[in-house]
Formats: sequence, structure tokens, C-alpha cells
Amino acid sequence: MAAQLAILIGCGLLWISLALLTHYVNNNGGESLLKATHNDPTSPLHPRDFTIAIVLAALAFVITIISMLASRPSLMIGAAIASLGLVGYTVYIPSEGAFPGFGSYGSSYWFSLAVAIAMALSAAVAVIVGSPARAKYPAERVLR
Repeated sequence: MAAQLAILIGCGLLWISLALLTHYVNNNGGESLLKATHNDPTSPLHPRDFTIAIVLAALAFVITIISMLASRPSLMIGAAIASLGLVGYTVYIPSEGAFPGFGSYGSSYWFSLAVAIAMALSAAVAVIVGSPARAKYPAERVLR
């Protein structure tokens, strides 16, 4: 349950870092990913960069909520896949543009990457803890 809660909190923090925090892209003094992809013609980023990241986080959020409400830990595999996709896409974003690399990305980018990694780790923990093989063997038996 704590791992699932961590994913939900991570989704909220990620949405804030993408849409509101102003040091995602250090272009024109620093701006959010939302502004860099929609309102900045000099930015090498495209609106899909924002949309894909938001959709992956929303997918992880929805799958986690469904898993919690339905008491189906096996659904957390979907949240883990969405979270891993989010990590991969966040790392991919700096490869675009005329000057690829991490140099033009600021603290908000690194914050969103850290949150995506934390979400992926939390989802992995939720999958491992909720796996059927784990449920067959109580902790006392495993430790003996």
C-alpha cells in the first residue's frame, strides 16, 4: 500500500514539475516543459514531448488507483511498465533538437527524472510484494 501511495504522490509531483516548475528547460531564462513545448518557437521540443510524459504518468496513476480499489496487486505490472516508459522517455527528451544533450535542462528536469525513477522503483516493490509467489510463503518461512 505504501508503494502504491508513493506512485500516486509521484504522479502529482511529476505533473507539477512538467507543467509549473520553471527550470525544466534553461531556454530564455528557464521555463516549464509545458511552456517550452507549446509557447516557445525557439525551443527544440515539440508538444508531443509534454503530452507523452503526461499520458504515461496518468496511465501509471489510473492503473495504481484501479489496483488499489480492486485489490489486484497484479495490475501493478502495468503501472511499473508505464513508470519505466516514463523514465525512458524523460531520458530521451534531451536527445532532440539541434544541440542534443543534458546541458540545456535545469533542476526541474532532474527533479522530474528522479520522481519518475522513484515511481518505477515503487511500482517494482508493489509488484514484488503483491506477487502470488510471495503470498504463498509467509515471511517466517522465507527467513528460516
